[in-house]
Amino acid sequence: MQSFDKSLYLVDSLTDADCSAIFSASPMQVCDHVMILCIGGHLHFKVNFRDEVLNTDAVMYLRPGDVAQLQEATDAKIVMLMFDETFTGSISSEVALLLMQLLSNSQCVTVDSRSRDFLLKTYHEIRGILEMQDFQFKELAVKGIIQIAMAFGSQWVWERMKTGEIEKDFTRQHKIFDRFLKLVLENYMTERSVSFYANEMCITPKYLSMIVAKESGKYAVDWIRDQVIFKAKALLRSRQYTVQQVADMLHFPNPSFFGKYFKQVVGIPPRQYMVS
Repeated sequence: MQSFDKSLYLVDSLTDADCSAIFSASPMQVCDHVMILCIGGHLHFKVNFRDEVLNTDAVMYLRPGDVAQLQEATDAKIVMLMFDETFTGSISSEVALLLMQLLSNSQCVTVDSRSRDFLLKTYHEIRGILEMQDFQFKELAVKGIIQIAMAFGSQWVWERMKTGEIEKDFTRQHKIFDRFLKLVLENYMTERSVSFYANEMCITPKYLSMIVAKESGKYAVDWIRDQVIFKAKALLRSRQYTVQQVADMLHFPNPSFFGKYFKQVVGIPPRQYMVS
């Protein structure tokens, strides 16, 4: 691992037999911006409540606050950049926001071999700069390289938006399901009733549940519950909060109610999960 001033970290598995050691087997809340380029094999993640597969020649973007858990890694070779808000502040631009928006919406984006080689070269250039012992202008150099990479990435996005490749012809039912997932991600910490989400979408709870079940094979209430539990696991496993604090953060009326809710789904009390 290479780092710069605790605001930028570079990690890769180019020489390791197994990259799974890089990621936690438990749900973890992402604190920084994370970009992962897979150059071989594939990884299966659970990100928030979605299954995401990062295949060869694909890029994944994780935002601060996302909850991610590695499910499987098969012969995966990756390079990964992690950077915080203080680092991104001075390189933010219109093109950067465009690229981040695409990756945020799509989670995983496949790139062509030319783009993959460019990203891999960019990674090695940044790593080479960070390894220089007496270079006094590392921050300036690294941010310049990232800005150039953002510009090329945004050109890639623009070309695909122009041809319509990025736009997907979703059915109305899929749009309803996708809107439901976005609403859950925004509100699950305070709202756990299907009625709330149905009201937000101006449809009946029964109709919403039917569409969600048809599109995903799971009921709406299950999606809401799974996201609450996923977040609870990440908070508990971090060991930064007590059970009562986690209950408060997830807006349960009291720790006892949270404990029963958690045990019913996970099978063990939250305190036992925290130390297991």
